Amino acid sequence: MKPSSILRSLSSLVRLSASSAVVPLPITSSFDEQVTAHLDGLQSQKVSQIEQISFLLHALDASTTSQQLTLDSLANVHIQDSYREVIDKYLDHNTKMLDTCNELSEKMEIIQKYLDSLRIVSHLLEGNGEPHPTTLARAGNVLDSCLRKSFSFQKVNHCETFGLGEILSGSMAVTSMVCAILGVALSFNSKRSLPSVQAQSFSSSWSYSLQELQKQVKEQRKSGSGMMLVELQHSVVAARALRDQIKRRKQSEVELDVGTLKTNCGKLEESIEPLEERVKELYKELINVRMALLGKLSQI
Repeated sequence: MKPSSILRSLSSLVRLSASSAVVPLPITSSFDEQVTAHLDGLQSQKVSQIEQISFLLHALDASTTSQQLTLDSLANVHIQDSYREVIDKYLDHNTKMLDTCNELSEKMEIIQKYLDSLRIVSHLLEGNGEPHPTTLARAGNVLDSCLRKSFSFQKVNHCETFGLGEILSGSMAVTSMVCAILGVALSFNSKRSLPSVQAQSFSSSWSYSLQELQKQVKEQRKSGSGMMLVELQHSVVAARALRDQIKRRKQSEVELDVGTLKTNCGKLEESIEPLEERVKELYKELINVRMALLGKLSQI
């Protein structure tokens, strides 16, 4: 049930007597409304493998927008000395999220290097003639190497979201959730679980929507379809299958399926490029908010 439905249900249950006071409904801020709309839009998309890239791109857009709304809001905020503690905590979290963006970019660079290795294999095995045993051995070694390395990459670390007021808490909670989802999608481990992101302000509709989105993504994970980027998964499967073909090959008994590997590599690269751009945009907005807050602190 959406927050608006909950409020309507509560309103219908209120019984006012002659002596009772009218209790006003919570005031919904512009930030709350806009962030909630983005999160509800993500829920309506579902996290299916068919629409996975679209979901991730929209999720990154929602995170970037939350930072932009935060920056716009700060323009009209007069910072007092009493705010220093919550701002310092936010800046600490902001630094961690900048590191997370860098780690996500590094993961995508690793995937690009992985693609380069698979292209070397494709180049070695292309052609109508029978591959030379030395060529097959080299291709097999490259595949062994890249498959071993792909499962030794470090995980992206995600930290808890601090309660810093509606806007600061909201923008960071959304960013943490989106980065967590993307981190799992870019992992070579299809069984990797989604870290929980706790939002401390549960009275806002954005917080409710964020919890519902997190619940939906985890249910998708439990359904068995997984959250690993489908294009990455297909490339790993194709590389493993080709490696196994090379190892058990006896003259012309097994046809090497290089075409499937090349097709999957192309699809993976097409998926990674827009994600890289969105992460760069998010990083830029995190820097903008950080600089704005530091500027406000300098005026106290």
